[in-house]
Amino acid sequence: MVISYPKEISKYEQSLLNIKNAYMIYGEDDYLIEEYVKTLLTKILGKESKDIVNKIDCKDSKDIDDLINIVATKPMFSKINVVLVENFAYISAKQEEEKLILFKKLLSNLSNLNTYLIILQKIENREGEGVKKKKSSAESFAKEIEKEIDEIGYIINFTKFYENQIIRWISERAKKYKINLPQKNIIYFLRKTGENLRHINSELEKISILAKDNLEITPEFIDLMVTSDENYQINELISAIMQKSLPLSLEILTQIFPKMKEHFMIPLQIAKYYINLWECKYLLSRGYFKNLTNNYWNDKPKIEQTLNKISKEIKEGILEESNIALLKKNTYFIWNYFQHAKNFSEEKIKENIMNCYTAELKLKGILSSVSDKKTILELLIEKLSR
Repeated sequence: MVISYPKEISKYEQSLLNIKNAYMIYGEDDYLIEEYVKTLLTKILGKESKDIVNKIDCKDSKDIDDLINIVATKPMFSKINVVLVENFAYISAKQEEEKLILFKKLLSNLSNLNTYLIILQKIENREGEGVKKKKSSAESFAKEIEKEIDEIGYIINFTKFYENQIIRWISERAKKYKINLPQKNIIYFLRKTGENLRHINSELEKISILAKDNLEITPEFIDLMVTSDENYQINELISAIMQKSLPLSLEILTQIFPKMKEHFMIPLQIAKYYINLWECKYLLSRGYFKNLTNNYWNDKPKIEQTLNKISKEIKEGILEESNIALLKKNTYFIWNYFQHAKNFSEEKIKENIMNCYTAELKLKGILSSVSDKKTILELLIEKLSR
């Protein structure tokens, strides 16, 4: 069965209720695919650990032998075999005919093997209900497999969301998170976030934490608390840098670089983040915020109590307000900064701030550089991810 989302919502929901043994998933939006697969795995596995899922990436393993072995092999420590295949479009079509026949037989026998096969195939030129594709030998092979899955399972095609569909999606998400976001303010919210569904969901999750007691989400609240699309992309990059994940950081940079008009804003924003971490270190050295845990809700009363104490000391002249801009932020952001500050020494924070400002000056042309703008940023991210 071929299902197009969001056009066929009832069929989409049915695919998560009436679980079958084979799924082929198409689409351009990684967030929707990730969310669907996460829900699907929860339904399939039940109480089983997600660690038992066998993953194979066809970018790395193009021979169908590898896929056949994983599908046909029963796991040692589980009654079910769950196989997640990524980048299926990369699998080589130059396979021996008998191997292709064997794979098709395995597909028809998945239920007897107690195996669940989930194939991810991101095709940007897929049209209609997911049938038309650019012709190539590899896609021809994928189409043969698609026919088999159409008979025994589901083919889910996540199509492009148009504005009216995004507005409806935001409204449904707001209800899910118990957010009082009136219909009249959804479009204002969308103008601020842009149409990136991952970003939209992230902002709604943030609002659900910050806005309690059925607080109405007004345009003023949105301006104050919601991150704009461009800043969100830089924040995603900062988050990857904080994780010290160089591959992810470079991948995000590649995505946002063509969209940025003023590239010097990237190191400038990162430098501001490190300055907030520096302020965290300063406050810790003065004995504040020392007992924060990894749970925001447990820490929130302690943060508020400490903020009141600091506010009193600023009035008494013990502390200088100009040195602690961090304190003007929401308690959640303060808590998040302290989580990251724990991972850095003061010397490393200073070094990273200087690296950011040096990159900013190079991008502005104030300091000379033999590298192009993208290379300057890549070299900066390499330094920050160490």
